Amino acid sequence: MIAVSASLQALIASGQFSRADLYTITPVGGGVLTWTSADIDLTVNGVTYLHTGARFDRGQLHLVRGLETDTLDVTINVNPDQE
Repeated sequence: MIAVSASLQALIASGQFSRADLYTITPVGGGVLTWTSADIDLTVNGVTYLHTGARFDRGQLHLVRGLETDTLDVTINVNPDQE
């Protein structure tokens, strides 16, 4: 079992939170793309992650303790009309 703090337990019990994936992509040609799977743009640690331009579909995550490797499949669907 994984231990969590009392404040995290209270947040989960409240049901007043959202989950979003944050992606930072650095193309070979330069620049940095920051996107989120959320329905709105998110700013985290001074970086704005855009919700437009791409849609991400990912597989299941597995939470384990100790050393173990896993594979995560992510499909990126880019909208060419948006940046």
